[in-house]
Amino acid sequence: LISNLDTEDSAPRETLELLSALEGDARPDLVVSASTGHVVSMMRSPGDGPPVVTARPGELGRVELRQHEGRWEVLSADPAELPTAGDGEIAAQVRGWGVGYCERFDRSLAGGQLASELGLDAFGLLVLGAMRERSGAEIAVINRRAVSDPGFFPITESLTSAQVRQALPYDSELRIAVVRGSAIGDLVEAILDADEAIALGVERSDGDITINGREINPDGRYRVVTTRFVASGGDGILDADAASFREIDAEGAGSTLLTDQVLRWLGHDRGTTPYDPEDQLNLH
Repeated sequence: LISNLDTEDSAPRETLELLSALEGDARPDLVVSASTGHVVSMMRSPGDGPPVVTARPGELGRVELRQHEGRWEVLSADPAELPTAGDGEIAAQVRGWGVGYCERFDRSLAGGQLASELGLDAFGLLVLGAMRERSGAEIAVINRRAVSDPGFFPITESLTSAQVRQALPYDSELRIAVVRGSAIGDLVEAILDADEAIALGVERSDGDITINGREINPDGRYRVVTTRFVASGGDGILDADAASFREIDAEGAGSTLLTDQVLRWLGHDRGTTPYDPEDQLNLH
């Protein structure tokens, strides 16, 4: 089992909770877990669970195992030297994958023509705008780490699907909640106060909060869209029970994944090409 469930703050809790639910044929012999390098290099999960070893970012590791009385044991888990010379056969195979990847993904998106340079921050706004329009929500929020900088920003002329996939490297499932205006104050305050959050649709000026330029209506209902990670308390932006978030309608939307939604949004001419970061969905 390869697990990337944990953050540095949660490790290794999420991985161990998953293991406690796996039984029978689903029970792995070994777990390779990311985000636990500062906690543990190797450990055994509780009870009769399998051993857990760490995959440190950017490093190769070599793990020696032995089977003893029907169970796997870790004899050693150590960093391994990166090879100085490539394997010709593997290199050729990887080049072939690269050609196929470029043929499939390195094409300009129909709705991805750009009016001006698109920097990393502006791309984040594009993602939030896509989330709102695809879900019909007034407020969209994600954690800053959901958007990565692969090194090609700023982008000029047009966006490709390959660039979108590289800048959104995580399979983040979308979640949506409908919140009454009388209860939304604490939620939007938490979003605005969180350094790790980027949001669209909610603003604070001189202590007054507005949603898309309007005062909050206590009797109104507001749709809020985010990722499962944020909705479950990730990066401390929201409490896990801040709102009754649910999956978006996968059948109607085509996918619950953030990257898929952004690609669908950019995959056709939306009538606003070239894309302008200042031209957001007007919900006033």
